[in-house]
Amino acid sequence: MRAAAVDPVLGGAAPVGHLPARLVEEVAGLLPAAIALGAGGLLYGLTITALAIASVFARTPARRRDARATLTLLLRRPPAAPASPAAAKIEA
Repeated sequence: MRAAAVDPVLGGAAPVGHLPARLVEEVAGLLPAAIALGAGGLLYGLTITALAIASVFARTPARRRDARATLTLLLRRPPAAPASPAAAKIEA
């Protein structure tokens, strides 16, 4: 009969075809962090979507301008230049 191989990184026996128990415990310990990271990304995406909708469908120009400014900050992009002098008057 062959002796079980010893895993040099994790230590202990490393049976063929099975993950070492220590590795399984380490990965399971990362699960709450992965869930929190995913939830944060989802919340960020929903916030961006809501602001994009508000910047298009807000009733007053001031609200649209505020929503666009907030969206610009969240996306970390420089503000766009107005397309024409008429557009500059509307946004002012």
